[in-house]
Amino acid sequence: LILIVKMMGSLSYKFEKDDNEQFIVPQMMMISQNKNENVKIEVCSVLPLIAKNVSFDCIKDKINKILSSLINERYIKLMVKVTEILCDIVTVYHEKAMYDPNVSNEVYISMYKKMIYINNKEIRLSAFNILGKFISLLSYDEIDSTYITYYTSIIDEYYFNKKDFKLELDMSLLYPSAYNFPAVLFCYGKAN
Repeated sequence: LILIVKMMGSLSYKFEKDDNEQFIVPQMMMISQNKNENVKIEVCSVLPLIAKNVSFDCIKDKINKILSSLINERYIKLMVKVTEILCDIVTVYHEKAMYDPNVSNEVYISMYKKMIYINNKEIRLSAFNILGKFISLLSYDEIDSTYITYYTSIIDEYYFNKKDFKLELDMSLLYPSAYNFPAVLFCYGKAN
C-alpha cells in the first residue's frame, strides 16, 4: 500500500487536474483511513505533490479534509510529518488562490495551534522549527500573540526547565530559535 501511495503521489503531475481530483484524491482519502501509521505517514508525505496538481477548491475541500483527519490521529511520527508538510501545503494553497489576500488560512492556523499545544516534545519542536516560515505565510490580520507566547514558552521550557529535554537538543532548538526571531518580532509589531 505504501508503494502505491508513493507511485500515485510521484506520478500525479503526469495526470490532468480532473483525473487527479476524480481518482487520486479519493484514493488518498480512502487510504488515509488505513490503521497503519506508516501508510498514513506516506499519504501525508505525498499530499504536497498532489496538491500542486489539483484545483484550489480541491485543496480547500478534500486535501484539507485529509490533513485534518491525519492531524486528529495520535501517532507521534505522523503528527511530526503533518507539521513538516504544513507550510508546503499552505504555499501551494496560496499559489492556487493566486495570492488572493482574502483567502483565509483559518484551517491551517487551527492545525498549527493544535500542534503547539500537544504535550509531546517531538511534535512541539517540529512545530517550533516551522514557526518562522508559517508566520510568513499568514496575512498580517491572522497573526496574533499566540505565536509569541509559543516562541517564548518553548525557549523557557528548554532553558529554565531542562528536565523534559535532552542536552543534545540544544542546537536543534538554538538554530530555529535564531531563525524564527525576525518572524516573532513581526508578530509583536512595530508599535510595540
